[in-house]
Amino acid sequence: HGSICLATKTLNYEKKKEYKVVATATDNGKDKGFDNYTAQTNVTIKVIDDPDTPTIKDDGKPGYDVAENTVDNNTPTGFEIACYEVSDEDEGQVETLNAYVKDVGNTDADRLFGAKIKKDGSTYKVCLIVKDGDRLNYEAIEHVHNVIVAVMDADKLTAEVTKKLNLTDVNEMPVIMGNPTFSFYDRNKVGAVVGTVALEVGAVV
Repeated sequence: HGSICLATKTLNYEKKKEYKVVATATDNGKDKGFDNYTAQTNVTIKVIDDPDTPTIKDDGKPGYDVAENTVDNNTPTGFEIACYEVSDEDEGQVETLNAYVKDVGNTDADRLFGAKIKKDGSTYKVCLIVKDGDRLNYEAIEHVHNVIVAVMDADKLTAEVTKKLNLTDVNEMPVIMGNPTFSFYDRNKVGAVVGTVALEVGAVV
């Protein structure tokens, strides 16, 4: 018996589904005083598709700064923090990838941040986004969040990148509480205190 062996590292169904080769067999007739004889046959090898794992093209950054969303709605719900190109060699898979975020720091990061798939020209990208902009308050929540941005295809195969998100403080406008009225003697000296007002402040006063 003779064997046909794989001469390359791997086959790729998406690039080539079928191979046609000529198998040649030669006997050792000369060892017994005869001429060697050769026989040939055409062989068709059909490649069977094996599910491919999706891929995410990481930008190489360890993480990003994200401003709190308390001034001018600067980081609203849906705000894109970063996007990465995704691919899946299996036909029709990249269009239906499921994107999600996992919290790996026990800070409820998956309630603050999410992920979505979007088409950008001829490519697809997974974007890390703000899931709930109303919760991005520097004074109210944790400042550092570690997350995994992941995609899953129809075969339940996944790809992921890990990122650190640093919530940054912004200078918020102070607010004077109420509309106070003060009484003041007309003979008080310069510098005398007329009254005090209550302030609600953010980052800096």
